[in-house]
Amino acid sequence: MNWFTSPLAATIVVVAVLASLSVPLRRLTGDRPAVSQSRVADTVVEGGDERIAGVMRLRLLAPANSLEVATTEGDVLWRVDRLEAGEHERNVAFRADGGVLEVFVGVEFDEPEADTALFLTVLPDGVEEMTRYAIGAGRIDDLLVYEWNPHPGGGDGW
Repeated sequence: MNWFTSPLAATIVVVAVLASLSVPLRRLTGDRPAVSQSRVADTVVEGGDERIAGVMRLRLLAPANSLEVATTEGDVLWRVDRLEAGEHERNVAFRADGGVLEVFVGVEFDEPEADTALFLTVLPDGVEEMTRYAIGAGRIDDLLVYEWNPHPGGGDGW
């Protein structure tokens, strides 16, 4: 009997290949992403200035040495020195004048020559989430603009 032409041997080879693929696929699809969270009050009022509470979710394709997310007015929403690749969250409070939020994102990555990207999702309370992205190598400095209809469906909006 020739083992190389046997249906049993072919089945064993296929099962072995599928078993070897199952470990990386389980890590890719089954593991929960590492999520870091920070707490901010639901409503922030500074000197009569009302802000919208929400969550920022950041997805990095590569580890970063530093991250800063700041509004065009200079309010720093998120600053951290070291972030691993993956998904990270932070509770924030921000102003969205006329339903528009503009943020500067500055990220310095570990590998200066490797192309990478970041995805920043803003989830304001009671309003649809929006995701923007920036692509670059080494360091990314970009302006991301989020615009919501302040009165969806003709209602009061936010």
